[in-house]
Amino acid sequence: MKRPGILNGIVIALFLSVIASAIYFVAKPLFGGGLVLRALITLMSLAYIVYLLRGSRVKIGKLTTVALWLVVSVVVWLWAPPLAAYLLIHTGLIWLVRSFYFHSSIVTSLADLGLSLLAIIAAVWAAMHSNSLFLSVWCFFLVQALFVMVPARWTRKIADNMVSDEPDHFQNAWVNADAALRKISTCKTN
Repeated sequence: MKRPGILNGIVIALFLSVIASAIYFVAKPLFGGGLVLRALITLMSLAYIVYLLRGSRVKIGKLTTVALWLVVSVVVWLWAPPLAAYLLIHTGLIWLVRSFYFHSSIVTSLADLGLSLLAIIAAVWAAMHSNSLFLSVWCFFLVQALFVMVPARWTRKIADNMVSDEPDHFQNAWVNADAALRKISTCKTN
């Protein structure tokens, strides 16, 4: 599978929103809202991580990534932090997977972290204004879908040019201009 695109992200956002709403509608009367929300956050996180791993070109470490996600999810489930912290931890797991599998610099990973925090803000805003789980999940994953707009290599190209064996044309021009100015200034003083 090729790298996920924005359209793939929108479709996944819609799919996860519909599934989350249906599960919540059916399971809330049976198990209570808090437990169902935690289970949904866990399931949606797993589904999105599997989607990301399927779309990654990296072939190694996928099973290990899922195993680590499972360990962290079980620990967090047993620890039972407040719902906001629970959401932050699972969003952090999504961010880590994207950072390892889709970004090659710290700058792009930090931009992706900002996008993840924006997704949480959008989800909370949608929940507060609409009181709709569907819209909240939709907004969260819709903003998450924008990660494909973060280039894989922002600073990598700059860093590659700095350590490259190829001549830096700007630096050469600077040295030549400086030498020409010194030559002109010495000619006028004589």
